[in-house]
Amino acid sequence: MKTTTELPASSVPAACTDGHLFSPTADLVAAGLDFRPGDQFQPMAPAPLSDLRAKAEWWRTVANLSAPDFLGLTPGSTITVHHGGGVSAAEVISTSRAGARVQVALPEDVEGLHLELTVTRRSPSGSWYGPYGPTPQA
Repeated sequence: MKTTTELPASSVPAACTDGHLFSPTADLVAAGLDFRPGDQFQPMAPAPLSDLRAKAEWWRTVANLSAPDFLGLTPGSTITVHHGGGVSAAEVISTSRAGARVQVALPEDVEGLHLELTVTRRSPSGSWYGPYGPTPQA
């Protein structure tokens, strides 16, 4: 695991396990995870799992709060993203306490359509991925 001095300065807390960079939740910090505090936010409470209404409220009032950056990502940044269709370049369009919203151009789409998704972690290879896709190993 990286030490806190090797983690990026960010408005959200930063942690790294097995080479994967992410913003830890309060339960992980309470369990002893080494992390760098955020410049603007403390570790957020994990999402409620059993009640859909409570999870929606958590998303609106905790996770979706606007942030100047997410683990160093800022709007306008170009990054590499793992998604259901493979690995592609993406542009960061917004950042929040819970992640960075990105746009991925769809290949072979002459109409200029794109995919939007939220990334929350960076793999050891430097590509980003979200909470619902497979975890890249490299």
